[in-house]
Amino acid sequence: MSTKADPAFSSKGYNNWKNALVSFERHQNSKSHHHAVTVSAQEATPIDTILSSAWAKQQEDARHCLLNIVGSIQYLARQGVALQGHETQDGNLFQLLKFKAKDDACLSSWLSRCHDYTSPPVQNEILRLLRNCIVRSIALSIQSLPVLQYSIIIDGTQDVSGIEQESFSLRYVDHDLVPQEVLLVYMRSQGPLERRLTTVPNQVDNARKSYQSSAVSV
Repeated sequence: MSTKADPAFSSKGYNNWKNALVSFERHQNSKSHHHAVTVSAQEATPIDTILSSAWAKQQEDARHCLLNIVGSIQYLARQGVALQGHETQDGNLFQLLKFKAKDDACLSSWLSRCHDYTSPPVQNEILRLLRNCIVRSIALSIQSLPVLQYSIIIDGTQDVSGIEQESFSLRYVDHDLVPQEVLLVYMRSQGPLERRLTTVPNQVDNARKSYQSSAVSV
């Protein structure tokens, strides 16, 4: 039966897309196709089920490893430790994951095959997502207060290269009447302070609406 099967549908792969409909119909009515369908139906575990199980296992392993990477980045960021080093394998993130992989065969195998999720662009994206979660949590905490009152604190200083850097913080009193001061962002100056102060209320309001909509969608 295998000698009568069309190699395009059994071993080599199909590439004659100009006559695809005619070829598919001819193959569908062929004895080799009927034989293959009959054999597949008699199998204890169909091939599509095996493939689905394998794909589900790959997704589970990828999710497990990605959570390890996110947790490691969160830990290093919380401790104020740099993620990258002069060389990729010298960075704190890579070394932390390497240490975790000693007791995690799944993580060790996954890291040896997938390097994209530890690349600098992905690290920055994960940090941005963590930042958004923190700011969203702060916004929700302030919005849940009986009286919505807070103050905006802006402080600036020059770095070693002479570029003005500014921090934006919020100060409020929580439910237990304990003053809280939280840093929202630390950024490079975008012009004279007097001009930017006039736009701060609109920026804060836009950010609040953005995080509200993000919280609803989540």
